[in-house]
Order: sequence, then structure tokens, then C-alpha cells
Amino acid sequence: MVLLTGDSSTGKARTLFEAVRAVMPGLAALAPKDACEVETIERLPMRSTVVWLDELQEKGN
Repeated sequence: MVLLTGDSSTGKARTLFEAVRAVMPGLAALAPKDACEVETIERLPMRSTVVWLDELQEKGN
């Protein structure tokens, strides 16, 4: 698990993208839009997948 924190517009998403591309090219990436989608993703059979939890607290459900 990697936890990337920082203020708004500091490059967190770009940092994640570049790190995944450099270290694990071809890796699947999912960005759930809300808590319901997180639960759905949790039930899927996955291998080598990045789940980007980007500010879910603001998207609420």
C-alpha cells in the first residue's frame, strides 16, 4: 500500500501516474467515484491493480 498525501493541486495524481508507469508498466488502474464503487471493486477478483481513492470524502454517498 502506498499513501500519497498533499494539498490540492500539488501533483499527487501525476506522481502516482509516473510511479506506476515507471515501476509497474501495464498495470490496471481504477478510480472509484464514490464509496459504493469502492465496495464493488472490493468484490472483484483482481491482480496487480492500483485503486486510486481520490478525495472520496467530497463525493459522498
